[in-house]
Amino acid sequence: MTSVDGSCVPSEKVVAALSRREVVAAASAALVLPLVGGGGPAWGDSSGLGNTTEAIATVFVCRRAMDPVKGYIAEGQWDRARSNVNYCTRVLRLNSVLKKVSNDIDEVEGLEIAGDLLNTMSDLDSSIYTPIFAFDTASGTQRSFAKYQKECYRYYDESVALLDRFIQLLPSELLAESSQLADARPLPKFLGIPQSAAAAGGKRGGK
Repeated sequence: MTSVDGSCVPSEKVVAALSRREVVAAASAALVLPLVGGGGPAWGDSSGLGNTTEAIATVFVCRRAMDPVKGYIAEGQWDRARSNVNYCTRVLRLNSVLKKVSNDIDEVEGLEIAGDLLNTMSDLDSSIYTPIFAFDTASGTQRSFAKYQKECYRYYDESVALLDRFIQLLPSELLAESSQLADARPLPKFLGIPQSAAAAGGKRGGK
């Protein structure tokens, strides 16, 4: 299968099968790590979200996981794009994490952002999901390809902007430890990000 620019792209069915298996595996690992310890953060409360610094580390991981999504959209790799989005929203429970951090640091604006981001990420996932069935990368035209991309880009940009805005609210004294935790957290390969890059979001934060 080729993209609109003539380059080769993986079959969506192949990518879908691989990505979904990896998401399930990642979800299982996320449930096991808090129980067995080692190789991941030591979860600090019964919610499974960790203490404040651990929860902030999750925010950093999610922010970094969003970086490859725009490239996947550009290449028409819809399932790969959805895998990263769903890893944040379903596996790492981003909305619950944002609300926990907001409550922990007494930040009302953070709760508002969490609500807005929940809706925007849902719209992003839906906009990426639609062309999986409505568009054939091999036979589609540049015009129809661009139509789907435009909607995906819109929700992607809105999601990233909200996440960056949340990170800017974080207290600077919590950033260093949270960045270290994010940097040490094992990440699924399908996310397409370097292991050491997970904490890059910490450099954006601080108020």
